[in-house]
Amino acid sequence: MGGSFQKVLLVILSGLQLIFFLSCGGGGTAAPSPLSITVTVSPRAATLNPDNTLQLRASVTGTVNSAVVWNINGIAGGNSTVGTISSGGLYTAPDVPPVPDTIAVTATSAADTARTGTCSITIVNPAPTIRLVSPTDIKAGSGDTILNITGTGYTRQSEAELGSSFLTTTFVNSSQLTAAVPAALLATTGAFPVSVSNSSPGGGTSDPVTLTISQPPSITSAASTTFVAGVAGSFSVIATGFPTPTLSEAGTLPDGLTLNASTGVLSGVPAAGTGGTYDLTFTASSGEAPDATQNFVLTVDQSPAITSTNSTTFVVGTAGSFAATATGYPAPTFTETGTLPSGVTLASSGVLSGIPGVGAGGSYPIA
Repeated sequence: MGGSFQKVLLVILSGLQLIFFLSCGGGGTAAPSPLSITVTVSPRAATLNPDNTLQLRASVTGTVNSAVVWNINGIAGGNSTVGTISSGGLYTAPDVPPVPDTIAVTATSAADTARTGTCSITIVNPAPTIRLVSPTDIKAGSGDTILNITGTGYTRQSEAELGSSFLTTTFVNSSQLTAAVPAALLATTGAFPVSVSNSSPGGGTSDPVTLTISQPPSITSAASTTFVAGVAGSFSVIATGFPTPTLSEAGTLPDGLTLNASTGVLSGVPAAGTGGTYDLTFTASSGEAPDATQNFVLTVDQSPAITSTNSTTFVVGTAGSFAATATGYPAPTFTETGTLPSGVTLASSGVLSGIPGVGAGGSYPIA
């Protein structure tokens, strides 16, 4: 009886050992450990301009669930200050660089919220350029005028400057701005630089282009002058306007005189025999319409010179006539000194005439 009990107990114990052995995996292969989840964002770092976009991609390993949740600086989906990101990872930078200008975009695994990947993005303003400004020419005295500025690298913070004056600037898009030029800045003629600047971070100032504030030409000097034949003379034809006008003349100048088109100086020595009046037309041109014209009278005086013979003969009792001639301008008149024979007179025109009286025979020196 006792022996049978011992055999039964041994069998039961042996069964327990077998169960225990099997439950502990004795002699079998160990169960696999769970895989570690990792999240990687590409690119890992980037630099971006305001309002620009960047496609981010999140790679999730260690799980079949590849979904992620995006946040920017801890803000789900971001906001207008730090930028926004779509569920698909498309990041849109804010229109103004944040402070600080570097933000962290984080992708969090939906399978394990402790697992994240990050991209560091720095937002900087671009360096602006100007390709053209329209209009390029504004008449002095104009009212408030809008400039259209075309180029690259424009942001909502871009500022246009005329000379040393900042203009009220409106952002249209990254390649176009408009800027308001007040009438007060259009009162003075000249060539003025237009530039665009972006503030830091990044940013800078564009190379300038030129805006011309113009004025059509006008001739302001007198409309006549007088030279003397054989004597050096000079007269300045004065023209105002911007750009600086050049001068030309139509009509015939007397020999010896010329007009300097750049300086407007009429100068020279009128040749002998050029006495008289000359009708001229001066024109001032600068490329700004309309040209200015002036009708001009040039007078050349010439000293009188008697050209007729210095003697003549009359007969007593007989009508006689002699014409003294002279050159000069204005036309000279004649007078005489000395005694004429009775019956003979000298007209201011130079005609000596009359009937010498009885007893008037002789020689009469006169001047």
